[in-house]
Amino acid sequence: MFAKMALVAVGQITSTASMAHNLKQCQLLVKKAVKAGAKAPFVLGLQAEAKREKLPIHVGIHEPGSDPQKVKNTVVWINENGEITQRYQKIHLFDVEIKDGPVLKESNSVELGTKILPPFHTPVGKVASTICVCSIWHAVPKSCES
Repeated sequence: MFAKMALVAVGQITSTASMAHNLKQCQLLVKKAVKAGAKAPFVLGLQAEAKREKLPIHVGIHEPGSDPQKVKNTVVWINENGEITQRYQKIHLFDVEIKDGPVLKESNSVELGTKILPPFHTPVGKVASTICVCSIWHAVPKSCES
């Protein structure tokens, strides 16, 4: 006997400085997900979409940092009721200085997060939030083993 399979839609946008443009792109992705069979200012718009469509949304956003010169690189889980139930902030920033080459310092513009969150239960199974470089560090994949 097979259990009913959950349909998960995954989308990615290239964020711009325009919050209105970014929201439109995400709203379009939600509409495409619903059309494909997935049921269910920016974050408020996504919360309304999640609630209206009964669709959980896992999305990366930039939030204002404590330092006005920095942002928080964050992933939020918005449940099917439109509530933010998980918030993960990037804990490993990409900083590199190559001798006689480029210098890339994410820490110049991104505020460092402080903790790894354990995977959490969702209607489609356990989900773990990571952002880019965070997923290669030993502690994050290790937290997913439980």
